Formats: sequence, C-alpha cells, structure tokens
Amino acid sequence: MSNYRAALTEATIDTMIALPLNFGINWVILTIAFGLQWNATLTTLVATLIFTVVAIFRKTYVRLHFQKKDK
Repeated sequence: MSNYRAALTEATIDTMIALPLNFGINWVILTIAFGLQWNATLTTLVATLIFTVVAIFRKTYVRLHFQKKDK
C-alpha cells in the first residue's frame, strides 16, 4: 500500500474512533458546565484541555496499532 493511502486509512480510522468518543465527552463537559454555570471562556478552556489529552492518547494507540500491523 502506498504511503499516502496508508496515511489516509489511518487518519480515517482515527477520525471514526474520535467521532463517538468526542460526542460523549462533549455531552459530559457541557452538562457539567451548564450545571455549574460556567461562562463560555472557562467551558472552552476545559473542553480544549480534555480533548487535547484524549486525542494524544487516542492517536498514540492508533499509531501503535498501525505500526504493529505494518510489521
């Protein structure tokens, strides 16, 4: 498989994993933010931090999976 096609496949799968994960995380964050009456700035900062941490871990595991598969 070409490098481009392999990268596209990995990116697509990673995004498909992220979609339901991010939906659920976003729902929880917004529920908490509304309940605690956070303003938009605090909600954005908390959501960005959480999504960044989750994305780093998710992407790490997806990359390790594809490296293992390629060997």
